Amino acid sequence: MKKLEIDFLELEDAMTWNNELSEDYRCLNIVTGEIHIVLEEVVRAIKDNNEEELSCWQKDEVKITKNILNNENQFIDIPKIESRDSYRWMQNFIETLDNDVLVKDLNDAINRGRPFRRFKDALVDYDKENESRFKFYSDKIKIEATLWLKERNIIPYWLERK
Repeated sequence: MKKLEIDFLELEDAMTWNNELSEDYRCLNIVTGEIHIVLEEVVRAIKDNNEEELSCWQKDEVKITKNILNNENQFIDIPKIESRDSYRWMQNFIETLDNDVLVKDLNDAINRGRPFRRFKDALVDYDKENESRFKFYSDKIKIEATLWLKERNIIPYWLERK
C-alpha cells in the first residue's frame, strides 16, 4: 500500500460537490495527492483544438487538464457521495439526538418533499446540533474516503487545515 498526503477538506468538498447541470468532475493525483477539477468545456476545447475560444479563467486550466488527459494512470476520478447515502446519514444523525422536539421536526423534514433543504432549515436555530451535524457528516465522509482509497491501495495521510 502507498501512503499519500491528501488535503481532507479538499477531498470532502470534491466528494460532496454536486451539480447535475455540469459534466465537470474531480480527480485525485495518486502521485502528489493533489485534487483537481476537470472542466468538461476545457476538455472539449483541447480535443477540438479550440483552446483560443476559452475564456481567460478557463485558459488557466488548459495545462493541468492536458496533464490529466495525457497521464490518465496518474489520476483517479473522485466518487461523489450519493444522495441515498446522505439521506441515510441524516437518519443516523437524528438517532444521535436527545432533544425530542428536534428529533420530531427532523423526522418530519426528511419525510416530506425536498428533505435535504427541510433538514437544514429545521436545524437553523440549533447551533450546537447543527455544528454536530457537520462533524457527523465529515466523519462519515472520512470513513467513505478512506475505504475508497484503501480499495486503490492508498493509505491516506490526512492533511487537516486549522
